[in-house]
Amino acid sequence: MPESSFSFASSEDLEAVVDLLRECGLPHEDIHKHLSGLIVAKHDGRLIGTIALEAYNDVGLLRSLAVVSDQRNRGLGRALYWRIVADAQLRGVTTLYLLTTTASEYFSKLGFRVLDRSEVPPEIAATEEFSSLCPSNYSLSSQKPVRRRQVAPGTSSNRAGNQ
Repeated sequence: MPESSFSFASSEDLEAVVDLLRECGLPHEDIHKHLSGLIVAKHDGRLIGTIALEAYNDVGLLRSLAVVSDQRNRGLGRALYWRIVADAQLRGVTTLYLLTTTASEYFSKLGFRVLDRSEVPPEIAATEEFSSLCPSNYSLSSQKPVRRRQVAPGTSSNRAGNQ
């Protein structure tokens, strides 16, 4: 993986974030509402990856994990994932949920298990992503509990894990 920097997204990142999510076929229509929980990875000023967390008390919706095509299979997605887990821990989130049509196997390797959509807590069911942006053919997965020991070596305990 090339030397990357990680930070929380700013309004200046929004257009590039939307472009990447659109390119990856991920919901982007409401991402502007969630910039404060969105981590971006950049290399030489170019946005190369994203991941976001919508936190609702002790549950969180993991979303928008996207990596540009020329940076895939180099560990960037995992690096983004561990940074958002560290952020979730700092925010008191103990259980993460996500919706996917294509990455169930990837997330199962990270400890997520597939759930029936009826098992989702009301806070997650009320999100725009769950209720309208991701149709019923998206599978729901959860990981619990989010534990401090799950933070990967080399990730920082500050919110974005800036390097």
